[in-house]
Amino acid sequence: MFKRAFAAIWRGVKAVFTLKGLLTSLLVGALVAGVLLFMPREVNEPRRVEMTGDSTGSTEPTATPRIAIVIVGLGAQGKGLDALIGRLMSLNVPLTYGIFPATDASRRQARLVDVAPSEVALQLPIAFSQGPTSKRPGVVTSRMRRRQIARQVVTDIYSLGRVAGIVAPGGYANGRTDGQMMRIVLTMAKRRNLYFLDLEDNGSASRIADGLGVQYLKPDVVLDDVQTADGVKSQISVAINKAVSTQGNIIVVGQLLPVTVNTLMDSIDKIRKADIELTSISGLSASTEPTAGPSLPTTPTLEPSPTILPTSTVPPTTTAPAPGSQFNF
Repeated sequence: MFKRAFAAIWRGVKAVFTLKGLLTSLLVGALVAGVLLFMPREVNEPRRVEMTGDSTGSTEPTATPRIAIVIVGLGAQGKGLDALIGRLMSLNVPLTYGIFPATDASRRQARLVDVAPSEVALQLPIAFSQGPTSKRPGVVTSRMRRRQIARQVVTDIYSLGRVAGIVAPGGYANGRTDGQMMRIVLTMAKRRNLYFLDLEDNGSASRIADGLGVQYLKPDVVLDDVQTADGVKSQISVAINKAVSTQGNIIVVGQLLPVTVNTLMDSIDKIRKADIELTSISGLSASTEPTAGPSLPTTPTLEPSPTILPTSTVPPTTTAPAPGSQFNF
């Protein structure tokens, strides 16, 4: 019995290695592969954290309207910036600070302002294929390889410590190379549960963020498009009216400029009198947790802290960062 079984097996093995047997095996393998390839698969829809119906910071009406003020431009070079930061901190209100990475001031200022309920966001320098170039430290460009982009974003995050989100322009992500670059940037944000605040008006990165399930936000009001006291006051009034009329959440962005800081300090009481709650971006939604990124070391910095000046106007010697695009990328 065993001999006959062994003989049958041997005949089968020999038949496989004949030309006819090999062709039959290849045909059967191709049929199986085709069936597996075209079988319907279960598609998991990407999860998106909804804060708005129109890709801005506004949400459905809430019990108390809220405004999140984002100050960008920290970590840049310029005289008097530490004094401006100190004056903002003296307000004792939650703010979101956008800080450029990899500069002499970046880590020190990140440690200084990272005091709850305020938060730090990485202001990521990005150079697109069709747009202004950037020579800032830590810049991400579309000419980089994929691993270089991912490594640079992670390095920039760690240069600041704990961050809650990424603040960057995403509007030029139309070309293939730009799209690949933004996909990697947003993938890094997704892995660390970071929101992405797009400083460009057209927001082409929203489609990529939506597919990855990244919390995508846009400013509702920019304070200093017109860099005068009257211009900033007008924009603050616009933000207050939007928050009150919609009973929702409003994101306001301003640069670290003397005129912006001075006018904002004079307007905080006006915002409070309108029964508007001031919060960070993470505070706009209960689903957002500002726990992303590495923890900051507890060892104190040896560099001197900025002096908190009185609420009078910043001295004329205070200068703004070097001019560039709207948000000095």
